[in-house]
Amino acid sequence: MATWMVQVSLIITLSLVLGRLAEKVGQSRMIGEISAGLLLGASVFGVLWPNGYAALFFNDSLEDLKVLADLGLVLLMFEVVWHTSFMHTGKIRNARLIPLVITLFGVSLTFLIGCLIATMSKETLAPDIALWPYVFFCGLALSVTALPVLIRIINHLGCMSTSTASIALSSAIYTDVLAWVGLAFLVAFNSVEKTSVVGGLVSILSLIGFCGISFYMIRPLRKL
Repeated sequence: MATWMVQVSLIITLSLVLGRLAEKVGQSRMIGEISAGLLLGASVFGVLWPNGYAALFFNDSLEDLKVLADLGLVLLMFEVVWHTSFMHTGKIRNARLIPLVITLFGVSLTFLIGCLIATMSKETLAPDIALWPYVFFCGLALSVTALPVLIRIINHLGCMSTSTASIALSSAIYTDVLAWVGLAFLVAFNSVEKTSVVGGLVSILSLIGFCGISFYMIRPLRKL
C-alpha cells in the first residue's frame, strides 16, 4: 500500500474518532478534527515517538499528502461560492454593507492586538528582524480568518443556507482578502530593503494596479 494511503487513512480515522468525542462534550466536530491534526503533527507525535513519526511522515511522502490537501482546499473554496450569494440576505436592509462593517471592526481590533503582542515579544522572539515588518506581520497573522474551519463549523450546525451563514462567510472572505493584500504590501516593502528602491516601488505600484484592474475592470464583467 502506498504511504500516502496509510497517512490519509490514519488522519481520517483519528479525525472521526476525535470528532465524535468533541460532539459528546458539546463541541463542534471541527474541534476534534483540529485536535487530530495537532496530535499527528511534529509537536506531539513527533516528540512522543520520533522514529515512528519519521517512518510514517518522512519528507518525500509529505509532497503527495500536500497535493491532496491543496486539492481538497480548492474544492472547498469553490463550494463556498455557492453559499455566499446575497439571495439569503435579500430581506436584510443594507445586506451588502454588513459583511464589510463586520470585517473592518473585526480586523481592526485583532490587528491592533497582534501589533501589541509583537511589540512586547520582539526582543525575545525575533531580535534579528526589523521592527515594523515583524509588527505588521503579527498583526496580519492574528487578523486572518480560518475560512475552511468556519465553513466546517457552519456546515456541521446545518445552517449553511441561512442569511447569518452568508454574512459570516462573506465577512471571512473580505478578511482574508484584506490580509492577503496586506501581506503582499509587506513583501513589497521588504523587497525595498533587499533590492533597489525602484524595484520595490515597481512591485508596490504593480500590486495597486492589479487590485484596481480586478475591482474596476474584471469585476464588472460578471454582470455582462
